[in-house]
Amino acid sequence: MQLGAELKGDWIRDCIVHLRENNFAAIEPAPRVDVGWAREVEATASETQFPKTDSWYTGANIEGKHREFAVHMGAPAYFEKLTQIAQAGYPGLVLEQAASELASTG
Repeated sequence: MQLGAELKGDWIRDCIVHLRENNFAAIEPAPRVDVGWAREVEATASETQFPKTDSWYTGANIEGKHREFAVHMGAPAYFEKLTQIAQAGYPGLVLEQAASELASTG
C-alpha cells in the first residue's frame, strides 16, 4: 500500500503542476467515467478475497456506508494507465479554466 500511495501522490502532484502551468482551476471526471472506473476496480478486486471480507477496504468500518472495494488491485497496469492518461492530456477528465483566463477570452 505504501508504494501505491507514493505513486498516486506523485501523479496527483504532477496533475496539480499541469493545472497550474496551464491556468486550470479544477479537474473532475467527465460524466459516467467514474462508473467505468468503479467497474474496473471491482473486476480486478474480484480476483482476490478482499471484497469478501469486512474491512476498511470495503467500507465496513463505517456503519451505513455503501459497500464498495476502493483500491485498484492491478498495480503495474493501473499506474501505466494513469501515466498514459496524464501524457494524453487527461482524457476522461474535465479541466476547468481559471476565472482570470475565462475573463480574458470572453
